[in-house]
Amino acid sequence: MKELSQKRCFMLAAIVTFVLVAGARGMAFGSASLMSRLAFDRQQGKNVEAPAQKDQPLKVLFIGNSLTYYNNLPHLLEQLAASSDVPRKLRTRLVGFGGATLHSHWERGAALKAIREGTWDYVVLQEQSSLGAVYMVNGTRSITPDPEFFHQYARLFDKEIRQSGAKTIFFLTWARKDTPPREQAALTYAYMKIAKELQAIVAPVGIAWQEARMGESELSLYLEDGSHPSGSGSYLAACVFYSLLYEKSPLGLRARITGNPIDDRGVIDPNKTAVLVDLLETDANRLQRIAWQTRRRLTAAGGSIETPKPPPPKLPTLPTGRKPAIADLEGLWKGRIKLYQQPGKMELRLSRLGEVWKAEVRISFDGKQEAIVPAISAFEVTDIGILFADSKESHGGIAKYQAAFRGRTLSGIAEIIRKDEPFHAIGTWELKRQR
Repeated sequence: MKELSQKRCFMLAAIVTFVLVAGARGMAFGSASLMSRLAFDRQQGKNVEAPAQKDQPLKVLFIGNSLTYYNNLPHLLEQLAASSDVPRKLRTRLVGFGGATLHSHWERGAALKAIREGTWDYVVLQEQSSLGAVYMVNGTRSITPDPEFFHQYARLFDKEIRQSGAKTIFFLTWARKDTPPREQAALTYAYMKIAKELQAIVAPVGIAWQEARMGESELSLYLEDGSHPSGSGSYLAACVFYSLLYEKSPLGLRARITGNPIDDRGVIDPNKTAVLVDLLETDANRLQRIAWQTRRRLTAAGGSIETPKPPPPKLPTLPTGRKPAIADLEGLWKGRIKLYQQPGKMELRLSRLGEVWKAEVRISFDGKQEAIVPAISAFEVTDIGILFADSKESHGGIAKYQAAFRGRTLSGIAEIIRKDEPFHAIGTWELKRQR
């Protein structure tokens, strides 16, 4: 990280452009302290209650998953507020479990119960890292190009939050490590779009992460899995929330925070105390400045931003091929398929019985997961190769396979789509005929 790579330069340009394209038609990013938010609502002609007395704590409910509860982010935020001179200290509560989406939170009901039973000032909504949808290209998870499933449940939660008298804050998260800039752009677009529609507030954590990763510091915001936050990453997120809630710079706040640890399922151990974050003063100051500067830049842009919809991930395409004869296809074909998160070995055995083709497929994963044996139906020879479907349900959907015949090679595309839930997987497969 000591020299800016070409990719980092691209990301820097993206952030600068992101800030400069702020327009008067953008969403009301809003001042996030209680007083300034109430003032904004009054300017919009809305009826609002008088602010709570200063001796009352500011109460925030977090609804999310491991991106929120790793390193106990709500407690980090509480301790930052406790180490400052703000008149209203912070009280938080977390409702979260691993892999949670807003959809699964809505179905389980615990988050709704917490909203309805509490007297919250703010409720923070954090969607799953790929916006509640499964969208895989060659076995790699990507941010879905259509965030409507996320938006659907964001609207439902926002209605409940408003009815309870609280304000909605969207926790704009970060993209996975070593993913193209398009991934963070897709997250930013999805969160900003729904916040604009609902006139809600956004905590721009993912944008702050972008800037922090472009610097020369060796401080890593990620754990080894390239997805979950390290202590430094959660600390930066806490600084962003502090800047948003109190309209104050977090510079100079404590860099070492202890508290009750949370396991990887999201269960707090109230009987233990552990060090959640322990940063060098210089590292903490850098993250504090980035959090504050991110908030100030958005405010300087007029409190409104326009975020263009990013292009979808590049999808694989079928190569050219020719129509095979019966003798070209009969026999055993072996190779690999990239459709699932784990790369697989694929075998296809083809035989002709009168006028009917028989196709047998097996996909194995070197013992790392159970082998898949599709039930092949509708096998067909086409002008460029072959196509067939798996009549079994695969991840709740139907898998379709097509391939171009290229002599001794079948080069194909496999695709799984679900209609009841947002699940779309597409990947390539290539088989060679065995002698």
